[in-house]
Amino acid sequence: FAARLLRAAPLGLLATAATFLATLLGMEGVVMSALDPFAWVRAPRADSGVVVVQITDRDYRRLFGGRSPLDAARVEELVRAIGAGRPRVIGIDLDTSDPTFRAVRPVPGVPVIWAREVVECEAYAAMPVGCAADAWVFGPVLGGRNPPDSMAAVSLYPDPDGVIRRYRRTLRGPGGPVPTLGAALGRFGRDAEEEGRPGERMIVYRPVEGRWTFAASAVLDLARSPGWADGVLRGKVVLLGGSYRAARDAHPTPLGPLPGVEVWAQVAETEMYGEGFSPPAPLAVTGLAFLHGVLVLVLFQRLCFERAVAWSVGASLVLAPGSSLLVTGGGTAGLWLYFLPIWGTVLAQQLFDSAKSYRDAWVAGLYQQVAVAEPLDAQTDDA
Repeated sequence: FAARLLRAAPLGLLATAATFLATLLGMEGVVMSALDPFAWVRAPRADSGVVVVQITDRDYRRLFGGRSPLDAARVEELVRAIGAGRPRVIGIDLDTSDPTFRAVRPVPGVPVIWAREVVECEAYAAMPVGCAADAWVFGPVLGGRNPPDSMAAVSLYPDPDGVIRRYRRTLRGPGGPVPTLGAALGRFGRDAEEEGRPGERMIVYRPVEGRWTFAASAVLDLARSPGWADGVLRGKVVLLGGSYRAARDAHPTPLGPLPGVEVWAQVAETEMYGEGFSPPAPLAVTGLAFLHGVLVLVLFQRLCFERAVAWSVGASLVLAPGSSLLVTGGGTAGLWLYFLPIWGTVLAQQLFDSAKSYRDAWVAGLYQQVAVAEPLDAQTDDA
């Protein structure tokens, strides 16, 4: 076993270092892409509790004359029409920094969370005094009115491959942590006072077919009809945002390109149902992957070649998904790719080592046959 371990050590240590660096430096976009197919196979919820109202290209032309910033009076009309449906909370994923939004009035009886644009301090040209490098600069809401307890940060950042797979519950601001839009809305949806543990979480995407989605113009029409107060919006978490092209708010996701308001709806559902999980710790992933490699060495030491190969492959089919569940706290089995490099490297080395041993034994056997045959030929010649 010691000899096998020494021969496998160089490649095994190299694969271990590569696995650790890939997770530590955030270069796991390819590995995280293993989660993407799960977004399509998950069943959509019949009623997720989240409703999306989109300002479409048609709405942008008809309601807002194709101009930005959006008309504040029209946005207020939309918010009040949604509020008439008696939702639990309304989240606004629109830019309201223009001074004309200072005149927007609150909606009676319905909490409204307004999106607050953010920029990283280190990317901000005029960094405010006391703004740490890992903090964020927050833009104005409602023309600078900035209503307390009615704002949430909107910041979506992609994985190295450009796909949005994760979110943060809070962002660090100069005055303290600020909740993000999806986390703030999710808190309303799950009837919990706490905002959950801060940190980075994975978005659990599901197909959008099971969610109510309305165009903004349709909401204005429906709000005039009787029964709207007891309709589909009652008791729901409602998001209002733009899907029109001029908003430039489309993001690559495992489900394909989605407008920002749809991504935040996915985040809100993830929060409401407690499905999000933290990305795995690099040391935990590397340690478990290393143990997988040691297991392959033990199998080749204790079993014959055929059984060792069969057991190594079979064990990986169970241990890789199981280890993924372990490092994500039961969040997903889809990160099995994390555990293949070390296992595959050690298995390949053991196959090579076994083939080399077989070749050496075969050559030795040939030499032995030749050595035995030569005396017999000599005896035949003497006779």
